[in-house]
Amino acid sequence: MRLAGGRGTHKTLPLMQSEVMMNSIAKNRLSGLAADTSRPNAWPWTGANAGGRRLSCLVVWLAWASLLALGPLVALADDEAAAAALQMPPGKPVQVKVSVDLIEVSQIVDHDQKFELEFNVFYSWHDPRFVFDAAREGVSSKLIPAEDVWNPEPELCDELDIDVRGGKAVRALPDGTLCFSRHYRGTIGGSLDLHEFPLDRHTLEVDLEESVFEADQVVFVSAGAQTIAPDRAVPHGWKLNGISSEVQTTSNARTGERYSMLRMNLDVERDPHYYLWAIVLPLIPIVATAWSVFWMHPKEFSSQVTVGITAMLTIVAYRISVDSSLPPLSYMTRMDYFLLACQVFVFGAFLVVVAIHIFSVRGTAEGQAMALRLNMSCRWLPPFLLAASSVLLIVLPAAHGQWILMGTGLVMLGFYPPTPANIKMWWVALTGPLEEISHGEGVSMQHMVTASADRPATGSGAVPRPASIEPRRRTVA
Repeated sequence: MRLAGGRGTHKTLPLMQSEVMMNSIAKNRLSGLAADTSRPNAWPWTGANAGGRRLSCLVVWLAWASLLALGPLVALADDEAAAAALQMPPGKPVQVKVSVDLIEVSQIVDHDQKFELEFNVFYSWHDPRFVFDAAREGVSSKLIPAEDVWNPEPELCDELDIDVRGGKAVRALPDGTLCFSRHYRGTIGGSLDLHEFPLDRHTLEVDLEESVFEADQVVFVSAGAQTIAPDRAVPHGWKLNGISSEVQTTSNARTGERYSMLRMNLDVERDPHYYLWAIVLPLIPIVATAWSVFWMHPKEFSSQVTVGITAMLTIVAYRISVDSSLPPLSYMTRMDYFLLACQVFVFGAFLVVVAIHIFSVRGTAEGQAMALRLNMSCRWLPPFLLAASSVLLIVLPAAHGQWILMGTGLVMLGFYPPTPANIKMWWVALTGPLEEISHGEGVSMQHMVTASADRPATGSGAVPRPASIEPRRRTVA
């Protein structure tokens, strides 16, 4: 029991009882000595028993002085015990209401799987030990140093570099409600699912976990989450679809301890316009340029090869540019499937040009027919397939991208089925000797030489070229 008094100067009940007892002993001793003054040697400093009586008085006075000296120490220990009690939760469990105000998400870094943000967190709970009468005190609230009162100890999870401010003082209301806030700014790591890139949506998670007291002592209660400035809550190129908060309970797998945790969810969506205008649309004319080789004369083989290689290198450069903004992934994104489709069509056009050239120089009716059929059908079939596959890649989930590409290849094989006769013809054309491949050209050259020898020489000694014989281009195998 503590009597009213100033802090550090009040006296406890045991101390007052000790003083009363010592005063009573001293009075009784002095009264006894006064009663014996008529007898010789009655005073402690006279007579034969003066030594024992002096020793007795000395012990009594030392004991009294010791009690007086230990009094402040006892009071100090009592104060420390009371202060320690204030550092403990006021009950079990204490419900702490947590509300979040999002200031902004300044950056979302795909390559490093992290994001930077700034937000405020407000905590409030009820502690009956701090109830006071506002009318008598003359104040509507009190400010208490945070180290003098119990307050929650939230820890930010997955933080990479966080600056925490505030939380130095706790505001007490007359009904015993305590409130304080903290300001957070920094970088938090996260795992972004980029399967749907650049049409992807993500949920950025910010976790605040109680780090000292378990869930049976301190429980977080969500009081909502909101944005202060919705127009600048996320960086350019992103859209904030919603913000929410929820309370979960985490468990330590090793010790079995359970803690309360508040999770703030930020639902963000990427704006794909940049990638549509900067990557997708410029790739379409590049792929169309690769298809322009089918409108060239088969004799312009070197020009066709140059166009195909240039288009292929351009697509590779675009792919490197896109990959530099993403982390190394073990899966393919929606953009990866589109770039792969463009590469397949450009490289396929290059291979078809080579096949048309080989079939054209054979000089046989079957080879010429195959070259003409390939050249005419490739003028319209690849653009149609690329347009269809692009639409499917946009509409269907990215997980179906591989099936879309496989379906495109099957359609191409449907126009040129690998029958035994076709396989044999392709094999002979690709592996045949140079004489067989250039047989048609050799006949034309022989006919041209024979016809030229029958004509008379001109004054310059040159043999004029027959007008009916068109020069053939020499093919090097």
